[in-house]
Amino acid sequence: MTLAGCRTPNDAAEPPGVADPAQVRGAHDHEMVKALTPDRADQAFRIGVLPGRPRSDWVVADAHRLDRLGERAARLPRRGGGGFGVSAAKPPAAAHKKRVDPRLVAMDRGEPILGPQTLHIDVTNGCNTNCVTCWDHSPLLQIGRSVAWKKQKIDAAALACILNDVAELGGLSAVILSGMGEPFTHPEIYDMIAEVKRRGLHLTIITNLVAADAQRIVELGVDQLLIGIHGASESSYRSFHPNFVRDEWPRLLGMLQLFADHGRRYKHVHVICQTNAAELVEIVQLGARYGAEQLNFKLASLREGTERIGITAEQRLRLRSELIPLAIAEAARLGVPTNLAVFAQQLAAGGD
Repeated sequence: MTLAGCRTPNDAAEPPGVADPAQVRGAHDHEMVKALTPDRADQAFRIGVLPGRPRSDWVVADAHRLDRLGERAARLPRRGGGGFGVSAAKPPAAAHKKRVDPRLVAMDRGEPILGPQTLHIDVTNGCNTNCVTCWDHSPLLQIGRSVAWKKQKIDAAALACILNDVAELGGLSAVILSGMGEPFTHPEIYDMIAEVKRRGLHLTIITNLVAADAQRIVELGVDQLLIGIHGASESSYRSFHPNFVRDEWPRLLGMLQLFADHGRRYKHVHVICQTNAAELVEIVQLGARYGAEQLNFKLASLREGTERIGITAEQRLRLRSELIPLAIAEAARLGVPTNLAVFAQQLAAGGD
């Protein structure tokens, strides 16, 4: 499936015999989006433009173009006296008109009159690392992804075409760029960033940052990064990313410092597993040192061989009884926003 004829060279079927974790991965992606922009997560419209990824089913009522949406919404009758439309019989005085949220109008009518508010696009399957918890690149996977699958990506022209199509629907205000791999390994990523920002859209990128040019990120005005760090020391960082054996850790810290120097505060994410479960307090201190906007913690979602890296029963007990309370206290002392209370609930519920 393509959007309005925006076919790319990668719209071929995935080679047979390759398992597709898209349905399971979708829930994981949604968790990531909620951690990143909780106010937008449930309105997000994810386009899996890569082969083997499902696209959300969507319908647009062509008659409902948005040139005069406010006027149209004001004329909509109330449903049973309790809808979101404004009564046509007694329109409010012009001086006291309230702005009608078109998405609430759409919910009341039971049909869409706006396109998505947030567009989430995977731009590449290729990655520069092999996180031990990853469903696509971990060395612990029983069956890895094919080389052909890992080479799949979209191009900047396809992204522009998608943005054009969605913009015609009205209502788009934000874009998230990510991938089943690392977005900054894409050779056209900076063209894609420029295209999104040229349209005045809020841009978030989910990244491990190592392949990025931090100065260009600042210059292009990327609004938000969700930076996967997954540790507070070089030893735990390398354990989580087994193929990072050169200067990746100091390079990452250097970019975090550059962002801090430019007053750019981005979010840090830490997927907790055996390699980093003892470092919660140090992770909070790392976030404070580099001016993180927020620290997001979650337990690793594990499957198909990666279960071996999940936290042990002893680590779970220590996290709940000792480390989370200490990390919450340290975050309060340093003024670092976190989701540690939610993370504690995940642990208490017995999550992976």
